[in-house]
Amino acid sequence: MISIALSGSVLVMRSILPTQKRYYTDFYLLDNRFHHNNHKIHSTYMSGSSLADLGARFLANADIELKSLDIGEEWTNIEDFNVIVQKTLFRASVTAIFGPHLLRLNPRFVEDYWLWDQSIASLFKGYPRWLIPKVYEARERLIEGIEKWHRHGEEHFDWEDEEVAKTEWEEYFGSKLYATVTLLPQNKNIDTQLV
Repeated sequence: MISIALSGSVLVMRSILPTQKRYYTDFYLLDNRFHHNNHKIHSTYMSGSSLADLGARFLANADIELKSLDIGEEWTNIEDFNVIVQKTLFRASVTAIFGPHLLRLNPRFVEDYWLWDQSIASLFKGYPRWLIPKVYEARERLIEGIEKWHRHGEEHFDWEDEEVAKTEWEEYFGSKLYATVTLLPQNKNIDTQLV
């Protein structure tokens, strides 16, 4: 026998053996599902005034990053424009979304991210570690760096400050989008590596 239920917009199917008792309450509640909550958070904080604040923050960070390149008023040749985008605009977006501490605590984050990004197909194909050791090492450093940043934020964030909940951005977890995603595992008992 097959049991079918519609949970939000997801059809849940499972096999029920004749000896199993059917409990209607054992289907996952929407608020306990990671992807449902993640979608709700992203649709809330990636629109309206939250998105406007995030965009303004990104532009301010991009301005700082581009000025740090020390490009004069004279025309100059650039070997690879993509490198400028990777190093400056990526840093600006990471800082806008996650706050300044992720990059400060992990100086190799940008380089490791782009190495991982260029080699993601090899990881999806399941190439062994001995064929692409640098990619595996970069991925491990990224995971360790994000966990280090989470621990740093949890140690320094003022969990009792009600004013922080009203702001669009705070220093340790960045935008309200990611601060809310960060709190999700604590509220719903979700593995932090999933986030």
